[in-house]
Amino acid sequence: SLKIKDSVNIEPFLKRKLSVDSFDHQEAYTYGYSNNKKCQLIYNDDRIYMAFSLKKQNLKDQLSELLLNPTSMDSDEVKIDKLKNSESDISALFGESRIHASFNSGQLDIQGTLYSANSLEIRSSNTTCFSPNATAHAWLAGTPVVNTGKTFEWNNVTFSWDSLLSNYDGLIDLKIAKSTIQQNTIITYEYNDDFEMVETRELKNDTVPKIHIKILSKNYGMYDYLSRKQVIREKSINQDFFPLYKLSVRQQDSILHIYNANLPNEAEAAQHDEWSGLWIDFDQLSKQSVIFKEKFKNFTSLKIIGNPDKDVISIEGEVIMKETDVNAFIQFIK
Repeated sequence: SLKIKDSVNIEPFLKRKLSVDSFDHQEAYTYGYSNNKKCQLIYNDDRIYMAFSLKKQNLKDQLSELLLNPTSMDSDEVKIDKLKNSESDISALFGESRIHASFNSGQLDIQGTLYSANSLEIRSSNTTCFSPNATAHAWLAGTPVVNTGKTFEWNNVTFSWDSLLSNYDGLIDLKIAKSTIQQNTIITYEYNDDFEMVETRELKNDTVPKIHIKILSKNYGMYDYLSRKQVIREKSINQDFFPLYKLSVRQQDSILHIYNANLPNEAEAAQHDEWSGLWIDFDQLSKQSVIFKEKFKNFTSLKIIGNPDKDVISIEGEVIMKETDVNAFIQFIK
């Protein structure tokens, strides 16, 4: 929910920015929704409530109750008691877990709690090193809890969760840095003087982001399993499996490295104790891709940190925007 300063001009704004094209004007409020009903909202002269529903169910009654009479709502109604007590602009509720976010001048502040008892085993220590030069950095010190016998498929390769997790030792770390050169072979076909089609190959140097994935594994078990699956071939990721980038693979003690540039010297990087996190430098990301430059032109950085306390993970984060004196919501939808 958000406070409204200009209820007169809000309808064209919602049409333009959120693709809300249908409006039902009542005496006490206006209800609006997108064509696919995934985005629904209700507002009066003071406040707007928005809801996003993948199931596309009609939320008009719940939204109108929140807007007009929140204190008298039935607390058994789809997590309504938690929504009533929330003072945040955005609330995401799933089970006992919740994420809240508030738009402030120049940034979006994020807080939340996740209950991990049935989904994640927490690793007691973290050996991740944060790189200040990273464009993006994501890490997780924990092991997913998956029922025995489960499998999944990726690029026509079927993986066994039992085999993967039996060789995984509770830490995965992904860093994307500025750029490196990748040499690709361009294959074309031309006709020779005898009008026969012949293949020609040309080497082309492309600029790609530096990638380093670090997986804590038990001895060579993970390496051997991925080799049997033909994901690893000749100390590299099989390009039939992952054709986008050329990635080398190396097992160093208990760490499986997947990378496309020289392995970084992590002895020089600052080690930190956060159990999980996500960091994105949008300025660097925009320099590496024209697509990202347009999509994230108003963003500076994103940082989300998660730390466990028994079965509860506390989440704190912030999205820093370009203009420090302008509300983050306005910059999000520009």
